[in-house]
Amino acid sequence: MSKLNKTGPERKTARNLRTVPEFASDDDERAFWETHDSTDYLDWSKAQNVVLPNLKPSIKTIPLRQSKK
Repeated sequence: MSKLNKTGPERKTARNLRTVPEFASDDDERAFWETHDSTDYLDWSKAQNVVLPNLKPSIKTIPLRQSKK
């Protein structure tokens, strides 16, 4: 459970975010994220909405990777 402070839930700052490891395969990455919390690695307050207008329905799973900045 997250700790509460005067301004709401405790937030991680850029200083204490962990580095996302490199993965040898999609299976390794999937297993990692099944057991780790993304908020330890990513600052979701800086996330942006993305529109994919040419996306067609599919049943195939594809990985979407975040660019490093």
